[in-house]
Amino acid sequence: MKNARNLALLIFIAIFIYMAFYGFPDSPSPWFDEGINLGIVKSWVKHGVFSLQIGPNEYANERSLLITTNYPLLLWVAGAFNFFGIGLWQAKIVMFAFLFIFACLFYLLAKKYYGRDNALASFALLVTFLPLYGNGKSVLGEIPGLTYFLGGLLLWESEKKWRIFTAGLLFGLAAATKSLYLLLAVSVVIGEVWFFARTRKTDYKRWFLLSAGMAIPLL
Repeated sequence: MKNARNLALLIFIAIFIYMAFYGFPDSPSPWFDEGINLGIVKSWVKHGVFSLQIGPNEYANERSLLITTNYPLLLWVAGAFNFFGIGLWQAKIVMFAFLFIFACLFYLLAKKYYGRDNALASFALLVTFLPLYGNGKSVLGEIPGLTYFLGGLLLWESEKKWRIFTAGLLFGLAAATKSLYLLLAVSVVIGEVWFFARTRKTDYKRWFLLSAGMAIPLL
């Protein structure tokens, strides 16, 4: 039975890798939002300006309306551009890394809470869910934000101080990647209030570590 599970897991991983690299690097085709993100990174790498170049020495001023995917993703793409050169495949490699880490965290969390069999079934559903690749391979913030959030969830319930702080840091990075994910930070607060209501135990150190970790990326 154990060998069958391991074989199934290997098959699903192979499917995931095949789907992630299918049509690499231009599938799915680049589109408007992705083009903006790549343009911002290009301006950042070439000219040191964190905005979109719209003409010779001219950059978009309304950055708060333009930049909806922020540095927790774009910084990694900038690193790839600096190291490998500016191009589409360099950016897609970063997205593949986020997709791979996201899938691993998804499996580990499912295994932690629901057992290995349910984790395997959930992983099978994930790797055969085509929108995961349609959105996840594009240079957009949805999958990276969720990756940071799942990483935080994996550490959240620990009693070790460094894990609690790191969980808060990852939650903050999720919210900084896409402002929409500030809602996830609110859900963490609700979870902490729920634990307090059940246990009647106030852990101010834990709350401080979580809050400090979340505040750093947002500030």
